[in-house]
Amino acid sequence: MATKTWQVNTMQRELADGYVNKVIYRVNGEDGTYKFRATGEVDLPKPDTLVPYADLTEEVVLGWVKAKQQVSANLGRIRVPAVPESLPTMRIEFKPPEARIPGYTPMVIPPSDLEAPEGVEAEAKEEAPTAPSVQLPVLDIQMPLPTAEVVATATYAAVAAVATTTLATPLFDQIKKKLQKFLQGKIDKWKQKRKKKKDSSEN
Repeated sequence: MATKTWQVNTMQRELADGYVNKVIYRVNGEDGTYKFRATGEVDLPKPDTLVPYADLTEEVVLGWVKAKQQVSANLGRIRVPAVPESLPTMRIEFKPPEARIPGYTPMVIPPSDLEAPEGVEAEAKEEAPTAPSVQLPVLDIQMPLPTAEVVATATYAAVAAVATTTLATPLFDQIKKKLQKFLQGKIDKWKQKRKKKKDSSEN
């Protein structure tokens, strides 16, 4: 069993009334095999009734130190409330977004060798009329003739061109004559002025 010996090293006091406010102490101990030494300090509260400094003994001061150490030890053994368990994890339900996938109805194209089932008559196809043609005996060439629509269109265009030319020709002739008369008058005046100028320079 270890034995401990307490000693007072230093005391700090107030000179006015001799109040000891701090004690520095030392503890020596041994357990038969090892020896140890520890040093510490204690701050003492000011009591209501002061013991004169001259009357203080080491036993009284060590009693204060041990009492303060006992209080500190008891405070160190205060039961600390247990840490509360962690809060339950919040579960969030995740729903993937929903959407309508676009689609289309495929177009079915029948094969070229599709035949009508038995008992079903195929619809008659209207054949396009054959364009008229002329056989040239010498060249042995068959030349197609234009259709009635093409002939009518060409006829209308030719008639319109002839009518336009017929109506516009007299108008153009009249404009041409007036223009020639106007230019000829200008030329005659220019010649007269030139002749007068030449005659005046010779005189």
